[in-house]
Amino acid sequence: MNSFKTDKIEEKQLGDWKTVSELQDYAIVRTAPKGLLGTPMADVLFSYKLKVNQSEKERKRLHLYGEEGAVFKRSLEIIDRKKNYQARGTMYNEFVQAFNTSKFVPLDHTKTQPGNLLIRAIQNRGLTTRAFAEKSGIKAPSLYHHV
Repeated sequence: MNSFKTDKIEEKQLGDWKTVSELQDYAIVRTAPKGLLGTPMADVLFSYKLKVNQSEKERKRLHLYGEEGAVFKRSLEIIDRKKNYQARGTMYNEFVQAFNTSKFVPLDHTKTQPGNLLIRAIQNRGLTTRAFAEKSGIKAPSLYHHV
């Protein structure tokens, strides 16, 4: 696992970064500022396509955490790496929409709310919400509702 940190953002590489893989999905969590002068924070987890014979634990993932504006800007840079112009544009637009419409999670409750506990448990196993739903037999819309 490689890690990179600046004053405003922390970036961690998870899984197998020795192979080239296409960016596939993302998850966004935004945290409300703590106090009147606090800075809103954001958490973005990018997931890449699995290679043949690769386990979920080895899935290439990139975790960004830090000040909301810096994470947003870095996320767009990550999406800009996609080679397919149409797929890049689609993901770019969907990400901007999802980021702007995502609701803030209160800072005090980010670790204890059941939905956050569930999503962190899923991500710690190296799965996307969609992959977890398929493996567990739970319908994806139902799982998304709980997360």
